[in-house]
Amino acid sequence: MWQDYCILYGIQFDNNATTELIEKINASKYYNNNSFHNGAWTAKDFVTVDSVKAVWSKSPKGYDFSRQDRRTSYYIEFDTVTNILKYNECAD
Repeated sequence: MWQDYCILYGIQFDNNATTELIEKINASKYYNNNSFHNGAWTAKDFVTVDSVKAVWSKSPKGYDFSRQDRRTSYYIEFDTVTNILKYNECAD
């Protein structure tokens, strides 16, 4: 079966916005400071809050986010060297 839709964004941040976003990621209820994403998520990486499973974690390039909501998946890769955030939302 083909995907129903896929939304992709690339957003360039300036240094101040990058610093602010990093602070907000670290304060997020989904931030798992014990997780390091390097290609594959495991069940222990995810944080469950109000029956929503998601995770922000550090990665080799900066920070990554993942969430699966029924048939829609969300993935964010935030490169803190280039200050570029890549957003990916896809539904089956």
